[in-house]
Amino acid sequence: MGLSTVNHDNNFANIILSNAYKNISDKRFVAAIDSAKGKGHYYSVYYLNNDFYRYQKCYKSFPAFYPFTEDMTGVSKVPPNNYGYTRAQLDAYIKEAMLSKTYWQYIVSEFETFTHFRLLFISGYMLYLLFLIELVLILQLVIRRKKISWIHLFCFLVLAGIIGTTLIGGIDDGTRSRVLMPVAPFLIIFIIGFIDRLQITIFNKNGFRKMLNYYS
Repeated sequence: MGLSTVNHDNNFANIILSNAYKNISDKRFVAAIDSAKGKGHYYSVYYLNNDFYRYQKCYKSFPAFYPFTEDMTGVSKVPPNNYGYTRAQLDAYIKEAMLSKTYWQYIVSEFETFTHFRLLFISGYMLYLLFLIELVLILQLVIRRKKISWIHLFCFLVLAGIIGTTLIGGIDDGTRSRVLMPVAPFLIIFIIGFIDRLQITIFNKNGFRKMLNYYS
């Protein structure tokens, strides 16, 4: 339920941020988003989401001795949804907007913008370059030596999966660094392995050949 709700809310927010919601055939629904959009994409999601009462129940049951965040206080002030849309209708409209050209242009722009994003001590474009080098070496081992380095393949897939999922299914609202923190240990293994292969190339006789045979 938790993951399902996050997925629904994030997709809803992204069709708003990308303006892809304007492609929805139900213009009454488009007008409803327009009326709430000025107060923020989260407001629009909570205002039109039929899970409003569940959010309020969770808010009221939260222990009073813990400090409330600004987002929690904001949710408490969102009025009930008076438009009458069901969760099934919302999901259908979200999927309709996500199939539009506007939405996929927005997703592509997220990958382009990530090149300037700084994760820990490395920029996005450097991370893309590391991905490319690692992919070439993995394929070289598979094609030329008919072997698979499972640890390198695992790290590659985990890193690519987390970053890809974050850019496609997440929201660029200033919390991206926190969401991407689980990639840190895999990224360190990634970079150390690359440095190790690089020193083999530089300091050993026939170094380039040895680098290509690194995994074996």
